[in-house]
Amino acid sequence: VYLGGTGAANKLDDYEEGFHSFQCGDSSSYASASDTVVYTKVGNVVTLTCRATNIDTTGLTGTDQARFTVPFVAGSEYSYGTVYVRSAGDASFSGTHGIAITNSFDYFVITHVDNGAGMLVEDIASGITDLFFTFTYVVA
Repeated sequence: VYLGGTGAANKLDDYEEGFHSFQCGDSSSYASASDTVVYTKVGNVVTLTCRATNIDTTGLTGTDQARFTVPFVAGSEYSYGTVYVRSAGDASFSGTHGIAITNSFDYFVITHVDNGAGMLVEDIASGITDLFFTFTYVVA
């Protein structure tokens, strides 16, 4: 597909749609996949849409920051978005909060909207907590 002309610079040749097995993890491992993220990648920009229900944290360290996988490693820019958290183990994390992905990482973290604190594994009620989000970030 060419946009705005037929020259090589106008050719859109990097487009992909797919699914990613969404996992919750700690600093050293990930629990089993809980749901599927739908993604669209155009060039180096990826948009994720997810409804992750009953997130499993079995075997994860409760005091570690919770990490959530993404299909592509983030580029050199930080990216931010929002997520709706339902039925968190820590009631203060229920509601709308932030998503942050750091350059060169393959996961994002959830940050508390009021104080910026990162969501810990123990803040998730294993098998109960749900996440809903659409998030766009730049890849490497």
